[in-house]
Amino acid sequence: MAQHREDPAVTEARIREALRNAQQRGKPGFVGFLDLQEAARARTLALHAPAASGFWGGYADAQRVIFGAFPDYLEPDPMYYPVTALEATLRRSVVPEHRAVLGSLMALGIERDTVGDLLTEAGRAVIFVRSELAQHIVQQLTRIGGEGVSVRIVEDPVLPPPKPLIPVTSTIASPRADCIVAVLAGCGRTAAAEMLTRGAVSCNGEICTAVAGEIEPGDILSIRGTGKFRIESIGPQTKKGRLSFRAGKYQ
Repeated sequence: MAQHREDPAVTEARIREALRNAQQRGKPGFVGFLDLQEAARARTLALHAPAASGFWGGYADAQRVIFGAFPDYLEPDPMYYPVTALEATLRRSVVPEHRAVLGSLMALGIERDTVGDLLTEAGRAVIFVRSELAQHIVQQLTRIGGEGVSVRIVEDPVLPPPKPLIPVTSTIASPRADCIVAVLAGCGRTAAAEMLTRGAVSCNGEICTAVAGEIEPGDILSIRGTGKFRIESIGPQTKKGRLSFRAGKYQ
């Protein structure tokens, strides 16, 4: 099955419906898994709704999360979210690729928004999925990237260690978004500005179209077709009057 992102208008409508049902009908509602941009939009919508809400992706700092809207009698708590962790075990010498794991799941007819983070290391992968699909995946997922695999549900998964970021170092004229995107994407500032204006760049989950907007250390930038980066430091000034720049690219 092709990997596609749901129409943003449809996702927004589902979030609004979950908030409305929680407030008016007293029923908790869940949407996702959402990516960073979708979660940021859900957070904005929830600010204007009386229902309590929250996010959970199966572990702290998850990148893909489920949005939950809760009636007055329930506090947002991870125990209520329909998230299940699966452990896929392969030969110890095999490090499953993220895209191979995802592709094998999509081949089962599973929609992308029902799958959360995929964490891999030698011989295993931890996969977070919507709970209603867990048993189906356990029974049907037998191969990943041509390798045989066994899958089981785990209550408290041991997470693979995070992969180190690939360092990116350079100098920039200023902390403007176009300057930084140009370095990260390996292009000129004109091309970087075009990426920004057409919505190909997000900062901390929000689409960033401000060419002259200022980027700060700690910001997470995603550039379509290039990757995701964490800004580590901007400055100090070099002898030539430029700013030293450090970032890390997620693998």
